[in-house]
Amino acid sequence: MKMKLGCKLAEDIIKKIKECKKSPTLRVAGHETSFTRNRLLTVERVIAMIIESAKQSLQARLYEFGVKFMEGVFATKQAFSKQRQYVNPEYIREFYDETAEEMLTGGELRTFKGMHLTAVDGTRIACENTPELIEEFGSSGSKREACTALASVVYDVIERVSFDCQIGSYALSERNLLDKHLDRLETFGSEKFLIIADRGYPSYDLIEPVHHLYTSLKM
Repeated sequence: MKMKLGCKLAEDIIKKIKECKKSPTLRVAGHETSFTRNRLLTVERVIAMIIESAKQSLQARLYEFGVKFMEGVFATKQAFSKQRQYVNPEYIREFYDETAEEMLTGGELRTFKGMHLTAVDGTRIACENTPELIEEFGSSGSKREACTALASVVYDVIERVSFDCQIGSYALSERNLLDKHLDRLETFGSEKFLIIADRGYPSYDLIEPVHHLYTSLKM
């Protein structure tokens, strides 16, 4: 990714965070008055924490965040979790999609023979054992009591950025989420993608359209 595009993306992300309160999808339904009081963890700081790459424990991240942005004042995990529950996941999804689209339409990403070289893979992720999440995603384990979801991402292996991410029920397969990835990538118009997948992905439904197109072209 060229420096010019990277700087512009960073500026746009900062602008979106600063203006997040204007978004009609920011707050969870029924909590329209959230983020109106003066708190240590403002909504802007909560959003920044959510979208930041998470390679450490939550407590370590909150400590680092406090050092960098809150003059050495540290928020607890409980305080952050409480504020986070009022942020509508749909808002985070919109934030992500807008950034991905901006990267692709910027015209500065490196490609392989005119195609974005990407890899796709899925993973099982542990969720909190709340009734709402268990109903949405299902559970794993011998007693089916550990809330678990299936997540998947399409990742540009040259630029090290993701173009789409999906999350779904534990009972789904990675191929189910790949279908959603393909639907999303189609919305990028003329952009072309070469997707690398492991041996768990090939299936009749995935290969048949390609075979049909090849047969039609030969005729």
